[in-house]
Amino acid sequence: MDDYISKPVRREALSTALNKCSFPATETIVKQEKAPAPELEIAIDKAVLQELKEMAGDAPEMVVEIIDCYLEDTPILLDEISQAIEQLQPELLRKSAHTMKSSSASIGATKLSELCKNLEFIGRGGTTEGANVILSQAKAEYERVETALRYELQTYM
Repeated sequence: MDDYISKPVRREALSTALNKCSFPATETIVKQEKAPAPELEIAIDKAVLQELKEMAGDAPEMVVEIIDCYLEDTPILLDEISQAIEQLQPELLRKSAHTMKSSSASIGATKLSELCKNLEFIGRGGTTEGANVILSQAKAEYERVETALRYELQTYM
């Protein structure tokens, strides 16, 4: 996919870009209906996740790919934030928190996105002071988000 979509991502722009994509025919993804996970309702904004599903339309593998990328990238960003705090690097804190804030919001992890916004604000202020407390909260919230998203992935298996 060579199309660029600027933030904030609009449903129409993403839908247009996705329609131009061709996905490799690996395996057919069949959606199974299951009872909603309690963590999903708490950790993930279901309306955001539903909009993501609607944007993917007939390409549920796109939802799987987005969730997989998020689950792969977020622990790396949490490590970068931790390093930034340990090494007193407010710019790295700001940058990593900003990236994680945006990706978390896109997937529906609104509470985690808000925590990252607070970390970004601290870094933007040229400090890392007080960031450890928020990072601890963000790590705990990410565990809840991860559980909810892994549960969501099971509906595509």
